[in-house]
Amino acid sequence: AEIDHGWGLDPLVAAGNDDHRFALANGGDPAILVHGDNGLIAGGVGHGIGGIFGGLATAIFTTPELALDSHNVGLIYGNAHLLLVTVAAIIFTIVWSAVASFVIIKVISLFMDIRVEERLEAIGLDDAEHKETAYPTFMGLDS
Repeated sequence: AEIDHGWGLDPLVAAGNDDHRFALANGGDPAILVHGDNGLIAGGVGHGIGGIFGGLATAIFTTPELALDSHNVGLIYGNAHLLLVTVAAIIFTIVWSAVASFVIIKVISLFMDIRVEERLEAIGLDDAEHKETAYPTFMGLDS
Protein backbone atom coordinates (compact mmCIF):
# COMPACT_ATOMS: atom_id res chain seq x y z
CA ALA A 1 0.00 0.00 0.00
CA GLU A 2 1.31 3.40 -0.94
CA ILE A 3 1.30 5.94 1.86
CA ASP A 4 0.82 9.57 0.88
CA HIS A 5 -0.87 12.18 3.06
CA GLY A 6 -0.13 15.08 0.75
CA TRP A 7 3.26 15.82 2.30
CA GLY A 8 5.06 13.17 0.21
CA LEU A 9 7.39 10.84 2.12
CA ASP A 10 10.78 10.74 0.44
CA PRO A 11 12.13 7.17 0.55
CA LEU A 12 15.71 8.47 0.95
CA VAL A 13 14.69 10.37 4.07
CA ALA A 14 12.73 7.38 5.33
CA ALA A 15 15.79 5.17 4.93
CA GLY A 16 17.96 7.50 6.99
CA ASN A 17 15.55 8.52 9.74
CA ASP A 18 14.20 6.23 12.46
CA ASP A 19 11.22 8.53 13.09
CA HIS A 20 10.06 8.20 9.48
CA ARG A 21 10.46 4.42 9.56
CA PHE A 22 8.41 4.38 12.77
CA ALA A 23 5.72 6.46 11.06
CA LEU A 24 5.70 4.11 8.06
CA ALA A 25 5.34 1.09 10.31
CA ASN A 26 2.33 2.73 11.94
CA GLY A 27 0.38 3.67 8.83
CA GLY A 28 2.44 6.67 7.77
CA ASP A 29 0.93 9.10 10.25
CA PRO A 30 3.64 11.42 11.65
CA ALA A 31 1.33 12.20 14.59
CA ILE A 32 2.05 8.70 15.90
CA LEU A 33 5.64 9.69 16.64
CA VAL A 34 5.02 9.95 20.37
CA HIS A 35 7.31 7.22 21.61
CA GLY A 36 9.23 8.64 24.55
CA ASP A 37 11.73 11.34 25.24
CA ASN A 38 14.37 10.68 22.62
CA GLY A 39 15.48 14.23 21.82
CA LEU A 40 19.17 13.37 21.56
CA ILE A 41 18.54 10.26 19.50
CA ALA A 42 16.09 11.95 17.14
CA GLY A 43 18.17 15.11 16.90
CA GLY A 44 21.55 13.47 16.53
CA VAL A 45 20.82 10.31 14.64
CA GLY A 46 17.53 10.99 12.90
CA HIS A 47 17.97 14.56 11.82
CA GLY A 48 21.78 14.75 11.79
CA ILE A 49 22.74 11.56 10.00
CA GLY A 50 19.44 11.38 8.08
CA GLY A 51 19.85 15.01 6.97
CA ILE A 52 23.44 14.48 5.86
CA PHE A 53 22.45 11.35 3.96
CA GLY A 54 19.46 13.10 2.38
CA GLY A 55 21.56 16.12 1.37
CA LEU A 56 24.28 13.99 -0.18
CA ALA A 57 21.75 11.74 -1.93
CA THR A 58 20.00 14.80 -3.34
CA ALA A 59 23.31 16.21 -4.57
CA ILE A 60 24.12 12.93 -6.28
CA PHE A 61 20.74 11.96 -7.76
CA THR A 62 18.95 15.24 -8.65
CA THR A 63 17.56 14.84 -12.15
CA PRO A 64 17.64 17.66 -14.72
CA GLU A 65 13.82 17.79 -14.59
CA LEU A 66 13.91 18.63 -10.86
CA ALA A 67 16.82 21.07 -10.97
CA LEU A 68 15.91 24.77 -10.88
CA ASP A 69 18.74 25.55 -13.25
CA SER A 70 21.06 23.50 -15.43
CA HIS A 71 24.17 23.70 -13.23
CA ASN A 72 22.40 22.22 -10.18
CA VAL A 73 21.92 18.67 -11.42
CA GLY A 74 23.18 15.65 -9.50
CA LEU A 75 26.61 14.14 -9.78
CA ILE A 76 25.39 11.16 -11.81
CA TYR A 77 24.13 13.63 -14.43
CA GLY A 78 27.60 15.06 -14.93
CA ASN A 79 27.91 18.03 -12.59
CA ALA A 80 29.73 18.07 -9.25
CA HIS A 81 28.71 21.66 -8.35
CA LEU A 82 25.67 20.70 -6.27
CA LEU A 83 27.62 18.00 -4.43
CA LEU A 84 30.49 20.38 -3.60
CA VAL A 85 28.13 23.07 -2.33
CA THR A 86 26.21 20.50 -0.29
CA VAL A 87 29.39 19.10 1.30
CA ALA A 88 30.53 22.65 2.15
CA ALA A 89 27.13 23.38 3.73
CA ILE A 90 27.25 20.16 5.76
CA ILE A 91 30.75 20.94 7.04
CA PHE A 92 29.74 24.51 7.91
CA THR A 93 26.66 23.26 9.77
CA ILE A 94 28.67 20.72 11.79
CA VAL A 95 31.30 23.30 12.75
CA TRP A 96 28.67 25.96 13.55
CA SER A 97 26.70 23.52 15.72
CA ALA A 98 29.82 22.40 17.61
CA VAL A 99 31.03 25.96 18.28
CA ALA A 100 27.57 27.24 19.25
CA SER A 101 26.99 24.26 21.56
CA PHE A 102 30.38 24.79 23.20
CA VAL A 103 29.66 28.48 23.83
CA ILE A 104 26.19 27.76 25.22
CA ILE A 105 27.51 25.05 27.54
CA LYS A 106 30.32 27.34 28.76
CA VAL A 107 27.83 30.13 29.54
CA ILE A 108 25.55 27.71 31.40
CA SER A 109 28.55 26.38 33.37
CA LEU A 110 29.09 29.90 34.77
CA PHE A 111 25.76 29.59 36.59
CA MET A 112 25.45 25.88 37.41
CA ASP A 113 27.26 22.56 37.29
CA ILE A 114 27.18 20.78 33.97
CA ARG A 115 27.56 17.26 35.42
CA VAL A 116 25.56 15.61 38.14
CA GLU A 117 27.18 14.27 41.29
CA GLU A 118 29.13 11.03 40.87
CA ARG A 119 26.86 9.24 43.35
CA LEU A 120 23.73 10.15 41.36
CA GLU A 121 25.40 9.16 38.12
CA ALA A 122 26.34 5.78 39.60
CA ILE A 123 22.74 5.19 40.74
CA GLY A 124 21.46 6.23 37.34
CA LEU A 125 19.60 9.43 36.57
CA ASP A 126 16.38 7.61 35.72
CA ASP A 127 16.21 6.46 39.34
CA ALA A 128 17.88 9.48 40.97
CA GLU A 129 15.81 12.11 39.14
CA HIS A 130 12.52 10.34 38.35
CA LYS A 131 12.39 7.49 40.90
CA GLU A 132 11.84 4.93 38.16
CA THR A 133 13.99 2.51 36.19
CA ALA A 134 14.41 3.03 32.49
CA TYR A 135 15.11 -0.59 31.61
CA PRO A 136 13.22 -2.93 33.96
CA THR A 137 13.96 -5.91 31.68
CA PHE A 138 17.62 -5.81 32.64
CA MET A 139 16.68 -6.01 36.31
CA GLY A 140 14.11 -8.79 35.96
CA LEU A 141 11.23 -6.49 36.88
CA ASP A 142 9.07 -7.13 33.83
CA SER A 143 8.08 -10.71 34.57
